[in-house]
Amino acid sequence: VTSLTLVEEQLKRTVVVALIMGAAVLAFTIMSGLYFVRSIVVPLGQVERTAAGIARGELDVRLPVTGDERDGVGRLRGTINRMAEGLEETEKKKNEFISSVSHELRTPLTVLKGYLEMTEEPPPPAMWAKAHKVMMEQTIRMDNLVNQLLTLSRIEAAPTVDLSHLVDMPAMLGLLEQEARALSGESAHQIEFQVQSNLFVKGDRDQLRSAVSNLVYNAIHYTPAGRKITVEWRKQGA
Repeated sequence: VTSLTLVEEQLKRTVVVALIMGAAVLAFTIMSGLYFVRSIVVPLGQVERTAAGIARGELDVRLPVTGDERDGVGRLRGTINRMAEGLEETEKKKNEFISSVSHELRTPLTVLKGYLEMTEEPPPPAMWAKAHKVMMEQTIRMDNLVNQLLTLSRIEAAPTVDLSHLVDMPAMLGLLEQEARALSGESAHQIEFQVQSNLFVKGDRDQLRSAVSNLVYNAIHYTPAGRKITVEWRKQGA
């Protein structure tokens, strides 16, 4: 009898210990699951919602970061924040550019409209020659602005830019010189292009033309009448 009682007590203690250990394992599992949900699932859900917002154009949103390099989710948040900042800055510059171009288009359009209204009745030959020259200048100016918009649109649409093409810069600058003289018009700038004839460069032709024409047209626009404008294209140190 004594032996059976001891066995029963031993079994009871074993069952109790097993229950305690089972409860402990269950509690640990629950706590681990909660930690995983709070530290991984919830932050990833927040990252997903923020990324979706950025895709919709909400570029001012930012995720909180811990600064801990061991925190993989934190590093992901930082990367998304930097991406959003870059997109926001690009969008801001694009809007500023479009606003500037829209403003710049008003002037030549106003000039053209005025001369076209004036020519409803045939003007004297001398006045017609002047009107024709001015309208041509403003048309070239508008054409350059539209080309800049088209270049911007093409750059945004293209995933990559091919910079392997050899661009004939001397030929491009020769055309820009003619346009510059036409744009100068009555301002009578002293325009001089110093171009190294055999100096080509690899890059995207449209982007190079847009960049160089901007520099030339801004020089004409902001340089006082009659002053000298010099454009140089040569190898550094040549």
